[in-house]
Amino acid sequence: MVNSTLGMNTSDSYLPVEFRWTATFAYSATTVVGIIGNLMVVAVVLSIKGMMTATNCYLVSLAVADSLCFVSSIPAELSWMHLPEDVYVFGDFGCRVLTFLSFLAINASSLSIAAFTLERYIGICHPMQARLVCSVQRSQVIIVFIWIFSILYNSSWIVLTGLSPLHYVDWPEAQRCTFRMKRDNYKAVFIADIVLFYFIPFITYIFVYSRIFYVLYKAESVCGENEVTTPQVSRSFSGNAASRSSRKSVKSVRMNRSRVQIAKMLIVIVTTFGLCWLPYRALVVFNSFIRTPWIDKW
Repeated sequence: MVNSTLGMNTSDSYLPVEFRWTATFAYSATTVVGIIGNLMVVAVVLSIKGMMTATNCYLVSLAVADSLCFVSSIPAELSWMHLPEDVYVFGDFGCRVLTFLSFLAINASSLSIAAFTLERYIGICHPMQARLVCSVQRSQVIIVFIWIFSILYNSSWIVLTGLSPLHYVDWPEAQRCTFRMKRDNYKAVFIADIVLFYFIPFITYIFVYSRIFYVLYKAESVCGENEVTTPQVSRSFSGNAASRSSRKSVKSVRMNRSRVQIAKMLIVIVTTFGLCWLPYRALVVFNSFIRTPWIDKW
């Protein structure tokens, strides 16, 4: 990585004051809202009886990962706003650990989303198998596996990053948190990241949600036909039998509509995650292949 600060004074490398304080407010507000919101999700699921479902377990995992992303990345971002360009103040240990935690949070989030997407697919499209597969206990085992795998996969960042001097004229001891090897050596890492944690999951999401809505559409059509034929059934059977049939039909309709709402909510989560992380993942891969990186931070 080319050191753009060589021979510069720190006074030449500060961001504009207006941008600094505007960005600080935006980052801080987003962090506070994000952490509080995610902690509320965790608290509600863990404290309210009946909320501990397989899907909600995955949402708790996602909330923890998102909170970890805020905690591990925002402090460095805020410090960069008010320090000379690229100066890192959290030391070599902070550079290694916070970088590791950031990537851990990003990839654990991606796997948590993939897990609850597949869980909903099995629950809606294969209800018989769901009784065995989509249990709270099994989801907890899967979540433990997700986090263990993410920790092992991303642990390499502890040795792949470190501090390097910035060579400011008036701050010779200033350092930056950066790669310890040439950027070309990280191509495989970033390509593996975007394939394993972005492209493959999104291709899966497209198939899964298409299948889910197809099944739900068919189920709703059947429920609608049952509602239409209920009066005819009422004339043919006794009052109690007709009443039970009617209640069963209404219950099926409500359950199907509830599943549709849950599926829509999960699609919003998946889409938001994808749109927010695509620019970053695409940028690090793009920068790995060009001579002069664009937005040369990673």
